[in-house]
Amino acid sequence: MASLRILVVENETFVAEDIRNILEEASHTVVGIAKTVGDALKLARKSKPQLAFLDVDLGNGESGLDAADQLSKDFGVPGVFLTDRTDFRVRAMALDIQPIGFVTKPYRPEDIVEAASLIG
Repeated sequence: MASLRILVVENETFVAEDIRNILEEASHTVVGIAKTVGDALKLARKSKPQLAFLDVDLGNGESGLDAADQLSKDFGVPGVFLTDRTDFRVRAMALDIQPIGFVTKPYRPEDIVEAASLIG
């Protein structure tokens, strides 16, 4: 599997750090962790990620769906959504953005690694 430059967009520090550790153990480079849409776009501009893992609900009214849409349009970065929400409406909205896939929380480390391998 090729090593990828990956951006993590997650507002929960513990989850973000866990995902970073899982990806780095799988020989990927995590270029940064963003907690907001604005931070995600700044990091992407600076670090040129090849993939983003995005929490659907970033808190404070922000959505990982918006971040994924902007990352895709502005930088061509595909996304994998992390969510504990399984309702149809959220998944349908996410599909408009054409993510690589979904990882349902609580996730297993192998779910994260497998999702990254879809483009690696």
